Amino acid sequence: MKGEIVIRGRKVRRFSVQVNIYATKQSFAADCPALRLASHGKTERAARRALSSVIEVFLEECLEMGTIDRVLADRGWRKRPDRPTTIQTTEAHWIPPKVLSRQISIPAAA
Repeated sequence: MKGEIVIRGRKVRRFSVQVNIYATKQSFAADCPALRLASHGKTERAARRALSSVIEVFLEECLEMGTIDRVLADRGWRKRPDRPTTIQTTEAHWIPPKVLSRQISIPAAA
């Protein structure tokens, strides 16, 4: 899974995450499996924007509560080893968990 979350100090500097968009009968749903967040909208663009807002608020709240490291680690994210956080930089680069399978078939119960 591609993506990254960059945090400098107590601010989210930028984020890029994989997003899935699903068309329903009357709207669109968007989800971000790496963060376990979802949203929806009347159009694909609206669903994408709504999810982006959800992600931004989620990350900001985690930073404000001081739980960002634990929350991201619990979801499988890890800090980039080539970008160590130091007192001078106070910048952390997080990378998402690897996707092991994109689509699987599960047989129906008999």
